[in-house]
Amino acid sequence: MRQTTDFSEVLYFQFILRDLFGKIVPGFALLLVVALSLTPSKALAAFNELSAGMWIVLLSASWTIGQALQAFGESRGWILSRPEQVHANTALTREMIFFQIATAEEKWTYDRLGSIKEACGNGYLALSLSVLFFAICSLIRALQNKSMLHVEDILLAMITAILAGGAIWYMRNMHRAYSDNQYKWIEESLKFHRPEWLVRLEDFKEKGLIGEFELERMRAIIPNDHLSSK
Repeated sequence: MRQTTDFSEVLYFQFILRDLFGKIVPGFALLLVVALSLTPSKALAAFNELSAGMWIVLLSASWTIGQALQAFGESRGWILSRPEQVHANTALTREMIFFQIATAEEKWTYDRLGSIKEACGNGYLALSLSVLFFAICSLIRALQNKSMLHVEDILLAMITAILAGGAIWYMRNMHRAYSDNQYKWIEESLKFHRPEWLVRLEDFKEKGLIGEFELERMRAIIPNDHLSSK
């Protein structure tokens, strides 16, 4: 029964949340908008004629685009791997300690928060780039055709822009909130396991694995206030 539960959790958090909603859906959405913006009629006809094998290729490409989207967002600071106010070395060290002393349930919660964080971050960035690309292509097409937009088209564009802007704002805030929550969860776990980690550090020092400087640095990296309960 426990193995079935573990499999369901891995399927949900590792594939459905992290890969499907976090990578494939944002990548596919961006790819679809680009195709429809450039050649709307040809893109629709091509999607309708895709075979099962081509769908697999397309979804694989979408996953790759999602990965690239996340890497690009992280390099620009638009997608957070940690809260902005936390130094990279501190975050990395605390995460390393967390995975050494945290329980399976604590790691599961950490993965769940991370999966939602990635899905929201990649989602808002994909939607932002999609709206921007579609708006630019639509403007270029209108200028080339020298056509005046009808009032209905303008109203539709305004409503779409407002809805898209609201969705982008919401997902961006959710991404930042879950980034904070994931890091706070690490801090909470380290506080709870602090006595255990200090004993390990003393053991490492006695065995000559770390020196006095490393001992003090690793002690200082863990928050001091101990929690009596999780």
